[in-house]
Amino acid sequence: MATIAFAVAIYYYAKTDQTLGGLIASMGLAFSLNWVFPKKEASDLDNKEGSPSGKTVDELVSIYGEPDDIVLLNAAKGNDANGVVLVYNARGLLIINGEEVRKSDITEVTFNNAAMAYLPYDYQVMLTTRNKQKPEIHLYVGCDVEWARDVAEEIRKHISL
Repeated sequence: MATIAFAVAIYYYAKTDQTLGGLIASMGLAFSLNWVFPKKEASDLDNKEGSPSGKTVDELVSIYGEPDDIVLLNAAKGNDANGVVLVYNARGLLIINGEEVRKSDITEVTFNNAAMAYLPYDYQVMLTTRNKQKPEIHLYVGCDVEWARDVAEEIRKHISL
């Protein structure tokens, strides 16, 4: 929002008399817009990618017990629910983004480049499920195609497709 506020300030400055008073007024406008519409925190933006409840791995382990294996999705989010997949072989269960997913419900595991035009590569591992409410699960794994392939293979190994 700060970028938009400063763009408005520069536009206002260019359209006014371009004096010191106009510059001060436009900068005041920019700071007031930034105060009224504050920037979102990085933690708020991360929650849209996975764990809406904000659970940590420690909280999930206290609920489900020690996992048989952990598949790391993103090293920067290694303690967040959307940074790992917890594997429980005896129960036939995966904990993905803090939610239970039955191994038998997963029909396909693949990966692709989810980047939009003019943005850096952002790979995701996609799980197709039999669940009607959530037919696809997207796991964001970063900018490395080899890492995305390794994560997909690791998940395939655990569900034995």
